[in-house]
Amino acid sequence: MASGSNSVHFQKKFLIGWAILGLVFGLGILIYEMISPSGSFNGIGEIIANVIVLIPGMVGAGGLCFLLEGLIICGGRFSEVTHSQWFWYVYPVFFPVKLAFGWVFSLLTSK
Repeated sequence: MASGSNSVHFQKKFLIGWAILGLVFGLGILIYEMISPSGSFNGIGEIIANVIVLIPGMVGAGGLCFLLEGLIICGGRFSEVTHSQWFWYVYPVFFPVKLAFGWVFSLLTSK
């Protein structure tokens, strides 16, 4: 949970950001397959599959991360989940990393 005046609560506009993030990842995978010598690019079907899977997948991953943070870290008080605006846009990517670092740190510091 971030503190300070730059912190904002979850807003619907971040869902669009997560969808765009999924599209960017999908295009990245697609470009990698197209330029890879052993790639297996299958045309428009693969483009549609990436769009169908990665965009809702990224939005779903962000929603799951928000659910985990609200329930576990904030004890069910979702109104306390605040981050800086830039972090909300990349939340589905960086929150699992933040959670993993917190888990490892707690294991290392426990007696």
